Amino acid sequence: MSPVQFAKCCRLDKACGLLVTTRLAVKQVAAAVGAQDLSHFCKDFKRRYGKTPAQFREGGREVRRCSALASISTRDSAGRG
Repeated sequence: MSPVQFAKCCRLDKACGLLVTTRLAVKQVAAAVGAQDLSHFCKDFKRRYGKTPAQFREGGREVRRCSALASISTRDSAGRG
């Protein structure tokens, strides 16, 4: 995973969390995670989660963690025990 892909993945994960835990508008969520273009943000979100941000908020709230983040967390946990 490239650094750019990793950063995008992290932004989308953060956006996912904001959609679930706040009442911010999708446009505000996109801005909060540093998305420059709402249209691209929505397309990237749908590509990753299979739903638009609005659909995600309304329906299933299953959060799929960025695989890179999950592997880092697993390595950190394993190294500390």
